[in-house]
Amino acid sequence: MKLRRILFPRFVTHEGLENLSDYKYSGVDKSIIYKYAVNPTAKALCNLLPKWFAANILTLGGLLCSVAAYVLMAIYVPTFTEEAPRWVYFTSAALVFLYMMLDAMDGTQARRTNMASPMGELFDHLCDSLSLTLCTLIYATSARMSIFMACVTLLVCFVPFAMSHWDDYNTGSLIMGRFGGPTDVLVLLVALQIITGIMGSHIWLHSFGIYHHEIPVNYFLLVIIGIGSLYSSLSYIHHVRKTMKEKAEPYSWATLLLQLSPFALLIVIGIGWLYLAPFILVEFPHQLFITMGLINAYFLACLIVKRITKETAPSFHFILFIFGGILFISWFTTSYYIVGSVNAGERYTNEVMICIVLVVAFVEWLVFFASVIDQMSRYLGKPVFTVIPPDQFASSESDHQQLIKEGKVQGINYGTGHV
Repeated sequence: MKLRRILFPRFVTHEGLENLSDYKYSGVDKSIIYKYAVNPTAKALCNLLPKWFAANILTLGGLLCSVAAYVLMAIYVPTFTEEAPRWVYFTSAALVFLYMMLDAMDGTQARRTNMASPMGELFDHLCDSLSLTLCTLIYATSARMSIFMACVTLLVCFVPFAMSHWDDYNTGSLIMGRFGGPTDVLVLLVALQIITGIMGSHIWLHSFGIYHHEIPVNYFLLVIIGIGSLYSSLSYIHHVRKTMKEKAEPYSWATLLLQLSPFALLIVIGIGWLYLAPFILVEFPHQLFITMGLINAYFLACLIVKRITKETAPSFHFILFIFGGILFISWFTTSYYIVGSVNAGERYTNEVMICIVLVVAFVEWLVFFASVIDQMSRYLGKPVFTVIPPDQFASSESDHQQLIKEGKVQGINYGTGHV
């Protein structure tokens, strides 16, 4: 029991777990592609699956597909500027497409097996929060962006994803627009990779003239992404403002925006890496980007958990101290600004530091992910990767809680009895 408590610390309070009984999912994907193509296909594929197949296996499989696609691209395009063999783009496109379909299928399968729960929704969102970074980097490598452009793209893509969950936290509804939602973005990514596989990645380096300026295609695409990110963010702000007015409840924009402070600080520190320690970006781009992605995924996970359990969202995380500290240590311990390069000793020092913060970020995200899912799974009586036969266990969460109180099912001991 002590080992379990060490491996799975309790991030959700007793009151937060009790609030799960009142939670109801509210969200809609208005995407035309999702409504008329992806969703019907996902339902048809789910009908081919046996009812003993757990939905979370589909979710985890989707995450592994995005990881595999990213690793493949990172191997052949390590500095974001190389041209990979054509089969790499086709394989990556197939993996991203499979991720998209599995992500669409898991909810349907959960309902088919009567295993839909806040825990399953959380599992899905936590996997998606990491896949966001991976898919963004897959796009950057496919479009042969420079390392600087890849970093900007990653930071720009962090914003609307964080804003969507901030909107959901404050309004209780996750709404994805008719155009530019996650499904549309994934379809465009698949299409981009297929085009790259057919025509070669050099097509994204071609330039066209606008007002006597030559603009590469991939730069133009980054501008489009930035405009879309800004539009989505403003839409979420408007939705929060509209919902707060309809509720006629007192609210403070300072409090609302404070919920976004961890994401804002992460972006500020990321920009700080670009300005103060550009050698880190040049020497270790993938380590830096994955570190930022893991930290962003952890912040999103915390916000999503607090939304589901109806608890106060944190406005700061200790890992920002570590991340920012490594940045300034790197800056003060190198001679980059003097000689314009780093020597072997300085390179090794910075490599060690970026690897340390990468490991810390991964462990923090993984422990939080596993611990919260473990807590919710045990409290709700819903296993993570198996399906409960309806004739063997409680038919609902409330029945399971009654069995816990009667001592017939193991619950979570908080020191004041079983809940």
